[in-house]
Amino acid sequence: MRFIKSVEPDMVNEILDELVKSGYLSDSRFTESFIRQRVMQRHGWQRISYDLKSKGIAGELQQSLYEALAIDWVELAYEAWQKRFNQLPERGDRKEYARQMRYLLQRGFSNAEASSALRLAAESLQD
Repeated sequence: MRFIKSVEPDMVNEILDELVKSGYLSDSRFTESFIRQRVMQRHGWQRISYDLKSKGIAGELQQSLYEALAIDWVELAYEAWQKRFNQLPERGDRKEYARQMRYLLQRGFSNAEASSALRLAAESLQD
């Protein structure tokens, strides 16, 4: 079997265009699959959006899928917190509270989503 050592850029573009036209390549399908995969890994929208931008996915496509998927980001942040900690910091332990918040923020949740997730955790553990 012989491998082609050099390929004309025009030929590559022509082949890619044909694959897109035939439906074998789709940014929309890739983006939806990528978002679902990251949600399953309990990542927040900010992290997912950053990763998609680094892969060259347009912001309009991200936004349309963000709205179409209708994910409860607070609930997802709570699930991420629960999997990692499942225990609230002692009352007045600002250092541990900050550590838990930082964890959620680093996973890509907004400050409001992370705060709401910790409030939800406090309510669920009181019951």
